[in-house]
Amino acid sequence: MVPSKSNVTINLSSKTGVDIINTEKHDATVDVNIKDGANLEYAELNGIRNLNIESGSIVALKKDSKFEVENLTLRNNSLLDLREISGNPKVTGKFTGETDSSLNGGSIYLDNGKTLEINGDVEGTTI
Repeated sequence: MVPSKSNVTINLSSKTGVDIINTEKHDATVDVNIKDGANLEYAELNGIRNLNIESGSIVALKKDSKFEVENLTLRNNSLLDLREISGNPKVTGKFTGETDSSLNGGSIYLDNGKTLEINGDVEGTTI
């Protein structure tokens, strides 16, 4: 496989059928938008610059996978399930919850003893 040097934006919907984004041989940025109402099970989403989980989407990461993204946005009634990953999940940049105060925030599930590490700013609401 030849490494890619182009910035990439990937849009995943409920009909996409893709659960794994492999950034190992990618020498540029990868942004992933999980569209409204998508349901990804056994996902692998490590090494992404901007991960945007839109309203009503559910993303459950694969057992023993890792989760480190630069920026994470979690919108209204969305869910990011990190209970099965190995190690602590990391957001190296900014974490944004729902910013519209008339809407519910999204949710993050963590396993007992795990901590979500966020190195940047935090704004918005999660529940």
